Amino acid sequence: MDKPLVTISFNVTNGGTFQITADITPYVVIATAPSGFRTYTFIDETLTPTTDSFQGGVNYLVFTKTISGESPELNILFQREHKLALSLDSPPLGHRP
Repeated sequence: MDKPLVTISFNVTNGGTFQITADITPYVVIATAPSGFRTYTFIDETLTPTTDSFQGGVNYLVFTKTISGESPELNILFQREHKLALSLDSPPLGHRP
């Protein structure tokens, strides 16, 4: 039986120390692939920006910044045999998802 994805909710904490030069707002997106395949397809409707950004010029020490996000209500059916992946990424500088 296919199962629906209703919402995405997440919290992510930085696992390393870093400093960036520009503001970055990461996002989460779901990808799926048929069983036995390694090529995943991103599902655009699941792209969920974080509610906070990493600020340029700030030195983030390990485990000091938590970002989160929650999607609007979704109703996406996934085939039972398919694999799912959750990807955390950031858009190219100057772009917003």
